[in-house]
Amino acid sequence: MRIFRLCALLAGILPVCFLEPGMALPGQPTRQVKAWIQGHPTLRPGIGETLVVQKQDTAAKRFIFKASPFSPGNLDSKDSLGMIETETLSFYDKVNGVTLNRLEEALRVIYNAAIHQDYRNAEAILIYPTGPTSISGGLRGEIRVGNQYAYWVEQVINPDGSSHSGQIQVFLKEEVPTMVNNIQRNRQ
Repeated sequence: MRIFRLCALLAGILPVCFLEPGMALPGQPTRQVKAWIQGHPTLRPGIGETLVVQKQDTAAKRFIFKASPFSPGNLDSKDSLGMIETETLSFYDKVNGVTLNRLEEALRVIYNAAIHQDYRNAEAILIYPTGPTSISGGLRGEIRVGNQYAYWVEQVINPDGSSHSGQIQVFLKEEVPTMVNNIQRNRQ
């Protein structure tokens, strides 16, 4: 009987022990993503936080991680309510700013080196804005397609060229045409 209890205990613990950054991504079951978030050493969710984790040092510094069953940029979950469609890392930092390097480093820390490398090797298929307006303030972003996932990086650029807020969304590659259409339509 003791052996049976020990086996049952290990069966419940082992899957959680092997969850590491990068184990829960879009396309995976919501319950798996929730377990990964709960056990993630960097995210460390607070009481009641499951798919959304918010960290705030001061009013001038915030971080939000959000796993969503909805397609990126849409409130249409298609028939995948049990699956995560999009994961978003958002920063606001009025003190230190939000650089592209900082967003990329957050991607590596939250997931792992393999996802970071997929992002780094990804092909940029949409970059905005283009032309002379890309130097002044406004939104700057791009959609990248990697071997495993697609990535939407966006920053709010101040008139002086600095940025205090930005985000990276990780989503399924099959959503890229819809994302590109939505962004192009909204930029006109």
